[in-house]
Amino acid sequence: MEIDVAVSSVAQGLLLSSTRQDPHHYPQGVMWVFFIGGLRRVQIVKVFNNNAVASITDDGQDVILTGAGIGFQKHTGDAVEENAIEKRYYFHDGESDSIYGLFAHTPVEFFNISKSIMDEAEKRLHIVLKDQVLIALTDHIVFAVERARNGEGFSNLMFSEVRGLYRREYEIGLWGIHLVEEALGIRLPEDEASFIALHILNGQSDLSATAVLDTIHLVSGCIQVIEELYGITFDSDELSYIRLTTHLKFLAQRIFSGTTDEDGFFDQQMFDLLCERNPLAHECARKISAFLKSDFLYSLSDREEFYLMIHVLKTIG
Repeated sequence: MEIDVAVSSVAQGLLLSSTRQDPHHYPQGVMWVFFIGGLRRVQIVKVFNNNAVASITDDGQDVILTGAGIGFQKHTGDAVEENAIEKRYYFHDGESDSIYGLFAHTPVEFFNISKSIMDEAEKRLHIVLKDQVLIALTDHIVFAVERARNGEGFSNLMFSEVRGLYRREYEIGLWGIHLVEEALGIRLPEDEASFIALHILNGQSDLSATAVLDTIHLVSGCIQVIEELYGITFDSDELSYIRLTTHLKFLAQRIFSGTTDEDGFFDQQMFDLLCERNPLAHECARKISAFLKSDFLYSLSDREEFYLMIHVLKTIG
């Protein structure tokens, strides 16, 4: 599968030492080749490693090409074989300075690590990540390794929430930490697994950074209400807690998408009886509803309170 990622004038800056502005003005002797598919001509302008090169298309677009052996024994000006290309990463205008600096000064191992993490996430989660993840994740790992080498700590204040709410993404983050240690000999703190998880979450096409942060805020706020009212601290590894947070995540999705969930059983008399027999659970549901009204302008219906109470009662035993 081919993913067109977005980045900008990096390749041109790598190729041209002058400040030419005409993207079609290239040095003599450039080797162009037509691709059979889209008739797009590209040439290598920079070899990053055996599996990644930078090129410029005939219409002046900067592109990073990746594929097994695509850069093996290649040099600037060589043609790229179409059947060697697995992914194309295109860059947006206005990003050239930051992207050029990253590619020019970052060891290739960091890009390999990021690409491996992205591939692992797409394979495990059956998703397609936004192209910008390659740059953002690489940049993050570079500074995380630098902090680790300098003995500097950097905690993720949302570590517990990310680990509890997004376990699969967090597990990929742990996998990424081990990959960094294998490749660079640097052991990153476990907090970094949650940062990697956030990059994966933010890189999914159907999620936004705001939606992820709002979900974390909503779920953690509800959990805080329950813990304070019952005087308990949940074990985030308990199955009942995982079920509760999953229910709250789906509630958050409905709230933020503006949809309602009217499926499933609901009986008003049974709800009234549940409230009568479990006044503390009812108070908990009302407090959560007040929290949602205050922070998200949303009030729970009786049906939503009913199912929330059931999940709370199952969780606290």
